[in-house]
Amino acid sequence: MSLRFLLMAAALAVPSAALAVPTTERGVIENATAGAPTDIAISPDGRYIGVSEASGGGLAVFDRYALSEGASSPTVCTGATSVVYVDDATAGERFFVGCPSGEVYAVDVDGSTIPPTLTVSDVIELNERAGDVEFLVHAPGDSLVFAVVQDATVFTVHAITVEADGTDGDAIPLTTLTGTLTISAAALGEGGGPLVLARSDGFLNFYDRSGSTFASGTVHPDSFALGTLTDVAVRSSALQVLVGDSTNDEVWSFATTGSTIGLSWAGGFPAPGAIEFATDDVDGLIGWVAVDGNVLYAIDTTEAELAAVELGGSTPTALGVADGVAEVFVASSDRTVRVITDVPVLSSVAANPASVGEAEPLTFSFIAPDLVSWVVEVGGDGTVGSGTEVGSGDTEEADEVVEIDLTGDDLPDEGANRIFAYATDDGGTGVDSASVVLDTPPDVPGDPVVSPGEDRLSVAWTATSETDIATYELYLSDVEITDGSLPEFDVFREDGTTDPYPVEVEAGEASTDQSYTIEGLTNGTTYWVAVRAIDAGGQISPLTAWTSGSPQETCGAAECANDPGCSCNASIANARDVHNGFGLSVLVLAIARRRRD
Repeated sequence: MSLRFLLMAAALAVPSAALAVPTTERGVIENATAGAPTDIAISPDGRYIGVSEASGGGLAVFDRYALSEGASSPTVCTGATSVVYVDDATAGERFFVGCPSGEVYAVDVDGSTIPPTLTVSDVIELNERAGDVEFLVHAPGDSLVFAVVQDATVFTVHAITVEADGTDGDAIPLTTLTGTLTISAAALGEGGGPLVLARSDGFLNFYDRSGSTFASGTVHPDSFALGTLTDVAVRSSALQVLVGDSTNDEVWSFATTGSTIGLSWAGGFPAPGAIEFATDDVDGLIGWVAVDGNVLYAIDTTEAELAAVELGGSTPTALGVADGVAEVFVASSDRTVRVITDVPVLSSVAANPASVGEAEPLTFSFIAPDLVSWVVEVGGDGTVGSGTEVGSGDTEEADEVVEIDLTGDDLPDEGANRIFAYATDDGGTGVDSASVVLDTPPDVPGDPVVSPGEDRLSVAWTATSETDIATYELYLSDVEITDGSLPEFDVFREDGTTDPYPVEVEAGEASTDQSYTIEGLTNGTTYWVAVRAIDAGGQISPLTAWTSGSPQETCGAAECANDPGCSCNASIANARDVHNGFGLSVLVLAIARRRRD
């Protein structure tokens, strides 16, 4: 999946430099999803962005600390309808994804890696009448996720326990929804209620919550229908519901307390689409409204316009806003995700090459979107000063390419290392990163030990302690090697086949005993063997010492075990034909003498 960031034009209106409301579209994630995005969910700190998609694997998850690496895309379902983010004290961070045919999945987020490691649960079975999952809703801190499901003309809500990945109680019928209606939007207040559903016939349904159930709903407005409803947002702490009406070019405001009168909110909006609430540290409650014509408005509770951000691309389909974080993520029908922020968004962040050995050169580079001060650190947790600084400076022009020359010696850890770039201007500090692998040569394996057998040598050695060893290379020679050369040797078998050496032996567990048996050798001839390790990145260890051994005719029990061709087995087979004790005793004595000889 390709990822490209573009520096965008400034907002149409910048009310005040003191506002924490973002006023600029500074980045765009191209080809963010495999199919058209259907929903978006953001972690409260703004780090994880989950986008459900109508095709592909069903979910794309972005890490704000590594946007340039694109999405992690676990296979959830072939087309997802909705996604919510959950942070639970027991279950941890997870995305819940709703799919057609009554499927819901939990996707665990392991934030110990950048980008995070994602694990998809088994399908969560819903209760009876489990048709298509139209929407998932969740309130921060709640122990339940609710799935709004439509099965033909029957609508139900299913409560899913966050910790147990199962349902809580029976399906809840939505009695005021019947007939050929569809649900165009759903929202749940941040306090756990009310549940508000926008209907295709221009009415809203309000449901008060009690535990894991919802009471019979009320319908608003009671006297007239609104137009085509596009999205709904609920902020229960402010007793306010916003709903977009594209027929009348209005955003209507309803009270969560049961008022049936809808008021026009902040004037007319041309074809309002996605709507979302956010709480800003400076300006309090803010409503975001995306409208046809690709403008994103921020309006406060006094209905004052705080910002009007011009968007590139096609029509927005979903908004993701993290409370207290001055960023808005806009999923659009052209499969992009646009980043609305005043913080610098870096682009083309890369380490080249992506894997280096000790002292080998590498170049870390990025494009700064504007005049910024930048710092580059190796390692850390995504905050300035948490890693080791390897470069800093100031850009002199927009879209300036910054390059820093490093070597493998600058990387502290064998395996994956992360290099962070931090860019700071008046809007704050932005971060992005790239991964580079330090692949140093493995340690030398333990010197081989040779055990002779009939027409063979058994070679054993101790594996290195590295966990990324792919194979061991076993060398064979019939002359002693003293000049450090790596010989090639062919063993000609009696069946006419040829075994070429060196041979690659698949690596076992680290620090364990490894072994290999060389067949088809000549008894009495001295052979020399040596071993070296090759890791997953192709780095090669030094060669072990050369160890010699000579195949010999032998009758050891270990040599003949499970080997019908061993000469001992022929003698043992003859012994089975001797039925008197004297004959068997003579044979045993003969074998014992042969061993002594």
